[in-house]
Amino acid sequence: MTASIRTLRSGCALRQNAEGSGRRRSWRHVLSVVLIIGITGLLPSRNIEPPSHLPTRTPGLMALVNHSAPQDDLFSGQFCGAVAVRPEFAITASHCVDHRSASSIDVVLGADDICRTTDGGPVPGIRIRVAEILPHAPGASSSDLSLLRLAVPVSPYSIASTLTEASDNPPQRGTAAGWGHSAISYAYSCTLKRFDLQQDAPKNCEDGLERSTALQASLQISPDIPQWCAIARPGSDNTCVGDSGGPVYTTDADPRVFAVVDWGVGCGPRDPGYYSFLPDIDTWIALSRN
Repeated sequence: MTASIRTLRSGCALRQNAEGSGRRRSWRHVLSVVLIIGITGLLPSRNIEPPSHLPTRTPGLMALVNHSAPQDDLFSGQFCGAVAVRPEFAITASHCVDHRSASSIDVVLGADDICRTTDGGPVPGIRIRVAEILPHAPGASSSDLSLLRLAVPVSPYSIASTLTEASDNPPQRGTAAGWGHSAISYAYSCTLKRFDLQQDAPKNCEDGLERSTALQASLQISPDIPQWCAIARPGSDNTCVGDSGGPVYTTDADPRVFAVVDWGVGCGPRDPGYYSFLPDIDTWIALSRN
């Protein structure tokens, strides 16, 4: 089996959309998508208030979409996930935004069903331009994480709480979320999916790394940078193509983001996935402003 990014995590791939230019239109979803509240170019300069339906189990979750995607075709334009960690900043996987300009990307906060509603009405969500891409965490030029500076800050109530430096004491379980590829139906999802994950056995993780050295090199991920290695818990799907860049939350009553979906050795329930731990966010932002 070949390794894949969880944009291409369909045989061991990055979990971003294949080709990185937005998902291809599926015959099952000819009527894709959504009118986003907060039209690009008409957003106010003040903080954007969170939509009333904002999911509490996935705080700060964002969909990355092509800026060129029409407002009634968000499904076709979505290609990765991200998470708002400060009012002006979101984090995603670097491979989601490599070789892209900030002006070509929008984020959508508060999205759930990104396809057209049955009554033809708009799907709630806030679409915001990306103003700047700031690659790599401080002191980790070989990480697969990038900061996105938003053109308009979101409300502090919309951002996720974070658990940084979780590599020192990795959680045993986590919950990821995204709109990516299904390993069973080979189709992308209109509705947000959640994945119940558990830390994998060290031997299985090591075997996965040994089988995917070429992929790690293509992502410029140093083997010295620890990642969370996990598989799906019984009854849950695994993350897959299109889920790259999305958050992984702790499973306690107050979910915190501790990692970002990166890449995996396939998308089956027992295929190990590798998730990038969050660095110190404020240090990263401070260094980016110097």
